[in-house]
This record gives sequence, structure tokens and C-alpha cells, in this order.
Amino acid sequence: MPGHYVRSSALVGSIPLIEGLGGDAKEVANAVGLDFRTLTDPDLPVLVSQIFEFYEYVAAEFRCRNFGLLMASRANMAVLGPLWILLRQAQTIGQMVEDLVNHFNIYTRDVDMSLTRQPGGQLLTWTALPGAGGRDVQVAEYSLAVTCTDLRSHAPSQWEPKRVYFRHSKPRDIKTHQKVFGPNVLFDQEFNGIFLENAVLDTRLRSAGSRTRTLLARILRSEEGSPDAGLIDQVDATMRVMIPYGPCTLADVSQAMGMAPRTLQLHLQSLGAGFKELKDAVRADLAMKYLRDSSLDVSEIAEILGYSETSALSRSFRRWYGKSPTSVR
Repeated sequence: MPGHYVRSSALVGSIPLIEGLGGDAKEVANAVGLDFRTLTDPDLPVLVSQIFEFYEYVAAEFRCRNFGLLMASRANMAVLGPLWILLRQAQTIGQMVEDLVNHFNIYTRDVDMSLTRQPGGQLLTWTALPGAGGRDVQVAEYSLAVTCTDLRSHAPSQWEPKRVYFRHSKPRDIKTHQKVFGPNVLFDQEFNGIFLENAVLDTRLRSAGSRTRTLLARILRSEEGSPDAGLIDQVDATMRVMIPYGPCTLADVSQAMGMAPRTLQLHLQSLGAGFKELKDAVRADLAMKYLRDSSLDVSEIAEILGYSETSALSRSFRRWYGKSPTSVR
């Protein structure tokens, strides 16, 4: 069901690591019930529980205690899809972290992120909810490592977190953890989290008011009185990461792109495009991609694409392609 799936981007990059450990990535994927294509294509829907199982399986099977940290070294916050687009609009690290917490359910409902005010700063915590499945050691370390690396790119030079907390027990060797997080890593705690001091939270993002606005200006710049046609490509790309994993209304897409809904609508109209028509085209393309390139059944694809019933997807599919979903399979 929607909310329990995430983009397969969290799996991409695992093949060379598994091969380096002497394993066969196809065999690993089969062992945890994953389609091998999810290890190479970042845009296929995968259950959150399968991500957790995959990470723990590799760590145990190949005795790679730091698999989650190794995967994090190959990733960035773009794995969050449309949420990452929203985070880029923040003016300060504090605003970015608040947006991350307030809108994390756009990415998944199986993990909770929260902020708790403490003396001198705030505690950002990461908690796997029951729907996420079993052990969360590897994914917890992966998630905090990706977050910490992104924060470090915006924070003052040489910044290290004052404290990083993990609920699980301390491994024998924590050199890799200290390399990723700094010297202040604590284990056997009541939560997984990063403490962020107020001075860091107040730091302005380097991209704030420059890179984002420059990008939007380039998209919307006029040529002979008409907005740049690249806007349609931007809307299409935003819809592709938003439709399968969360709401995709005009308001949602315009917020992700840093525009007012009415402004986006007017620019699309000036290009002879409509929001509903663009969304329908993206749905059509994703439906065909999932049927051909994933092992999801038709009912799961219908749910992921926001259809209340499988029959509704079937009707749309016939309208798009003149055939039924099952005939494509």
C-alpha cells in the first residue's frame, strides 16, 4: 500500500559492494525476495521491510558489520525523492531539518523522524515503526550517516556533531563510525539520533536564495514572451518521484518546485499543457514501466499509482494503450 514503499534508490550501489565481499548480488536479491532490477534502477517501488531485510542479510551473510555505512558513502539526500526537492528550498539548516521532520511521510510512513528541543539545541531522532519489519541496525546507521553527511555540507567548516546516538550495542571496532560521525558516537542509547546545536541550526544554506532561485529563473525565463519549455520537464520529473510515494496534487508539486500553485498553472497553460494531462501521462508511463520491469502484481501497481481499485487502473490502461495490464504481463 502507498506509504510502505520507497524508491529503490536505497539499494543502488550495493552490487559492487556485495561482489567485493565475494557474493553474488542476484542471489542476495533472490534470498530476500527482491527483483534484481531494483539494485540497478533507482525508481522502482520497494517495500520498506525489504530494504531493512536486504541490509541486514548482507551484513550477516558476508560478515560486513558496516554495510549500512558503506552504502551511505555512495548515497546522498536525493534518495528521498520529492522530499529532497522540498529540503532544497529551506533558508537555514534549522528550517531544512524542520521540513525533513514535518514532511517525512512523503517519503515513508514506516519510519518516524522527530525534533526534540534540548538545552543548547535540538535532537533529531530516527525511529523505525512496526511496519518496517525486523532489525534496523544497518538502515539506522545508513540513514543517520546520509543525514550527517548532508548536514556537514551546509554547516561551518570542520563541523562534527556534538553527539550521535544509536539504540543498538557498540560494535567491536568503531573507527568507521567515528570517521563518518566524528568522535562523539554513543551506543546502547534510548534512541537513534543526532544532536544539533543552535549555532548550526541557524546556519544559512549555501544554496538558499541563489542556486534554487537561479534554477527556477532559468526554467521560467522568457523567450519571446513565453516561459522556457523546460518547465514541463521539471514538472514531469517532480511527478515521477512524487506519484508513487505520496500525494501529487497541484499544491504538492508547486510546493516542491518552490512556486505558487496559480503561478505554476498559468505557466503550464501558456505552454499549452495542463496539470491533469501531465499527471495522466506520467501515470501511464509508470504503469507500463512497473508492469514490464518489476514483479509487482497489478493490484499493487494500482495502489502505488493512487487508484482506489484495480479496475480503475485497468480502465485507464485500456485508454492509454488499448489493451489490459494482464496482457502486457
